[in-house]
Amino acid sequence: MWLKNSDHVGSQNNDTDRSMYICLCYNVHANSSREGLLQNDLFDNILNDIVFFDSHTEHEYMILGDFNSRVGNLNDFVQGEFLHNLDLLPEDYIEDVFIFRSSKDTTVNENGRLLINFCKASGFRIMNGRIGSDKNIGNFTCVKSTGSSVVDYLLCKPELMSRLTSFDILEPNILSDHCAITFSIDMFINNKNTTEARDATRTQRKVDYVYRWDNNKLDSFMEAVSSELFKTKINSLTTDLTQINSSERLEENLHLFYDDLNEICEPLFRRNISNNNKHNNNNNNNNNNNNNNNNNNNNKCTNSTNEWYDEECYYKRKELYRNLINIGKTTL
Repeated sequence: MWLKNSDHVGSQNNDTDRSMYICLCYNVHANSSREGLLQNDLFDNILNDIVFFDSHTEHEYMILGDFNSRVGNLNDFVQGEFLHNLDLLPEDYIEDVFIFRSSKDTTVNENGRLLINFCKASGFRIMNGRIGSDKNIGNFTCVKSTGSSVVDYLLCKPELMSRLTSFDILEPNILSDHCAITFSIDMFINNKNTTEARDATRTQRKVDYVYRWDNNKLDSFMEAVSSELFKTKINSLTTDLTQINSSERLEENLHLFYDDLNEICEPLFRRNISNNNKHNNNNNNNNNNNNNNNNNNNNKCTNSTNEWYDEECYYKRKELYRNLINIGKTTL
């Protein structure tokens, strides 16, 4: 799926009518039964679309999604191409420039090699492990009980990197085993030092917990989601959805749903993870009781830097959000 932003991309004095196209994509697993349903592979389709969009005016592009591609530490550019192809490349050819990339995932799969070939052929670069809070880290984007991997990426051309003002891989969440990736981009070129200065102030993050289903706690989970209190909350949110008329109110509603579900799932299914899986598995049972008692209070109270912000304040804020939504409904 392609999204188009028709604002000018480039310097403020650039009057070229260029648009930003953002591709949201999903690549099936290699050897998946769904591969037979595809007429062309993902990367061929993307290149064909770009050729079509650029048929009259060149534009800027960003590609992001779940590629199911593990590229390890392979280079996504051609090294020393001028040395090996000095007599073959045109005079105006732009040489690939080395840009260091980090990744915690060192495994390479078939889809990963296809992604690397796509980057080399098109000039796109992987932003993971290169910019924002993920610079020099390359955090995992998929965290499962069977292992962690990097399969979700943001791709763009090197000339856009100076305009990417943030790039973050968020913590695992209860809704998916994939971590959300957020980024922001300036539509106009800023000072070259802007991105480096912002990167330097960002805190590096590591994945230290996951949500893992436990069949032994199925009864507790069913009891919680079947309670009258939870039903009332969900019914209220469902009613609110029919009255929402702005993105701000929709975001508030989603936060409330996440908080309500997380209150049930966190003490039941949250597990700490460590670099040593054996050590982690041996200590999970010992730590669970402490986590169950402490996690709710810790997470709720860290939403504010003020010492006075405690669990009571957290629930009062939630009540305020609900009342704001109800006020909005009565004014429609």
